[in-house]
Amino acid sequence: MKRFTLFGSHILFWMLAPWVIASIPLFAFLAYRGFVLKEWMGSVTASVLLIFCIFGVLMAFSPKRFGWLAFIIGGTIGVAYTLYFCETLLLTIHYHPVKPSNLILGIICFVVLSIAFMFVAYGAHCTLNRICARHAMRFCRRHGLDVSRVRWRMEFERQPGDKSPRGVKTEFTLVQLDCLDSQKQRRLILLRVWLFGVRKLLSDEKYPESYDSQWPQKCA
Repeated sequence: MKRFTLFGSHILFWMLAPWVIASIPLFAFLAYRGFVLKEWMGSVTASVLLIFCIFGVLMAFSPKRFGWLAFIIGGTIGVAYTLYFCETLLLTIHYHPVKPSNLILGIICFVVLSIAFMFVAYGAHCTLNRICARHAMRFCRRHGLDVSRVRWRMEFERQPGDKSPRGVKTEFTLVQLDCLDSQKQRRLILLRVWLFGVRKLLSDEKYPESYDSQWPQKCA
């Protein structure tokens, strides 16, 4: 059975898909109504939102084929916000003259906040990965395994038979652990983990010695 996703997330799909699908005829009607009444701005806005909804449905049904549409949506939103910011700034300067020092201070604050947001986002990403790693190590210890090393990476949409990642990132993290069992035999464990715990044991196999060269020198 096919599991549908939206931006790589099954949860996000079931949260948003009904609203996205229901919005398609609504935005189509609003675009047509705006065109008939010659309300061009409303018609264009509804048309853009309609296209975004259709893109979302296409990505949900076939992430591999239509995953690139996410870049169009993200780029369009980024350009729109940039244009809106520039227009608001220019209108403010035109109708409400400000001191050059205040203008420079505002631009500096905007740049600093943007950089701070990137650091916060990176910190949240690292924290989430470490939480997933702790869930995985706790899972192994509950099953009598002694964890030696652990590493992780993001999980991407994968098509059946593909060995390389495809599509967009899912809400899960893949955690791989080098463990010792009760017989002191090395085991290689691969888990699918998310914020609230381990979702699935993907593999449990004898540790290949060739993997030693692939691990980082320092354990995570």
